[in-house]
Amino acid sequence: MSFVQEAAKYCRHHNAKQLRYQMHISLRHRYLYVETPKTACTAIKLTLQRLELDDPHYNPTLVWPRSRSPLLNPEQVGPFEAFMARDDICKFCWTRDPYRRFLSAYFDKIHRPGDFRDWMIEEMQERHGIELPAESPPSLEDFVFFVENDEPREMDHHWRPQHLLTQIDLIDYDFIGRFEHFERDMREIARRLQFDYDRYISTRNHHGTKYERAPDDYWTDAMRQRVARIYAADFEHFGYSP
Repeated sequence: MSFVQEAAKYCRHHNAKQLRYQMHISLRHRYLYVETPKTACTAIKLTLQRLELDDPHYNPTLVWPRSRSPLLNPEQVGPFEAFMARDDICKFCWTRDPYRRFLSAYFDKIHRPGDFRDWMIEEMQERHGIELPAESPPSLEDFVFFVENDEPREMDHHWRPQHLLTQIDLIDYDFIGRFEHFERDMREIARRLQFDYDRYISTRNHHGTKYERAPDDYWTDAMRQRVARIYAADFEHFGYSP
């Protein structure tokens, strides 16, 4: 049976390529980490890569390419369903307040100049007819309109709903960390996986959001209500307040 066939139920919200990218596995330390972008995933992945290599100074230029990661993807662990059924595997993921995650994605991927923003402007114009001037970034409200009119499965993973990314309806997690309590929750992961937090931890973050004013000041009441509707299931599943 192929991996695509065996992992079919986990492709309800993703395709097999996305699963291979998003799931980070260590047989040595017996865990599955399911990545959610914009929830300190760079720092988490680099910490886990250092642990896997037993090298606290490991610091590659790029953390995200799976071809360079020492961690396994789900196609590399044998029968995937059997792996997921193991009771000695610690399964964990990370979440973030949906408003803050959305704002971080906007400033990192849409507001900041670059190839990703250029591509997204084309997508916004072609798919939803949003006319945007080339010399300035789309507004936050433009971005809200684009996302609320997109199918969740088609959304870029930087702002796709977290309950879909984590597959919370399919995976019985042992621990769900929060971006808002990063150190506390990473120390708990270190305790569960039995490694020295201070030896391996990375606080590296290439995409940290720098705001010109308080994050809550970017929202109008109407925009907050629209974002609350987009991410209603995230607020419900993970206990954040809309």
